[in-house]
Amino acid sequence: MNYRDKSIPTGPYSKPKPGMMPQMPATGTLNLFPPDEGFARGTIFRGLYEPYKKQTPIRPVPTTERERMLHDVNKYYFALHEMRMYLDNFPDDQEAINVFTNFQRNYIKAKREYEKRYDALDIEAANLDTAPWNWTVGKWPWEGVM
Repeated sequence: MNYRDKSIPTGPYSKPKPGMMPQMPATGTLNLFPPDEGFARGTIFRGLYEPYKKQTPIRPVPTTERERMLHDVNKYYFALHEMRMYLDNFPDDQEAINVFTNFQRNYIKAKREYEKRYDALDIEAANLDTAPWNWTVGKWPWEGVM
């Protein structure tokens, strides 16, 4: 397993114990899938991806503008979560912080665009200040397309 392009250092103090995360250097280049591909594979880290029995993941194909916009929100939220877990373990990795910041900007933009055009996704949405209260209007995202 490896988060980065460079291999894990070897030696008596760097070999991870079973079930433990490897100690990664703070140098090198993160080896990431694009957010939509990582979302389909279940990880944005290329070095951590191991397909189940050599099966190819099925990428979601949004058929409407609403589905596409919600997919964008979800893929950037997923990428943010992946980077947040990485940064919990490697908080001094400036490259990862920059990637996180980029994903965060894209997530906020995608979420705002979706909520502006459709319904609120959470209680922090900006479009909850008029009647009828947007929180109770329309179907929830998991209820399917209107």
